[in-house]
Amino acid sequence: MNLLQSHDWETPAPIAYGAGRLREIAGHCRQAGMTRPLVVSDRGSSALPFVADTVDIMRQGGLNA
Repeated sequence: MNLLQSHDWETPAPIAYGAGRLREIAGHCRQAGMTRPLVVSDRGSSALPFVADTVDIMRQGGLNA
């Protein structure tokens, strides 16, 4: 398996993996019926750009994150 390519896994919680897949998060949340998803992080990770990017992408997608 080439981990640099996009892949989908089906588990009790779906996992979308691959470059650029974060931009799909709002659609996945809406598909699951979420309007106010909760982003949980620790102090160290919360300072990293991907956490703010995640919240921004969800807000741009019409969610109240």
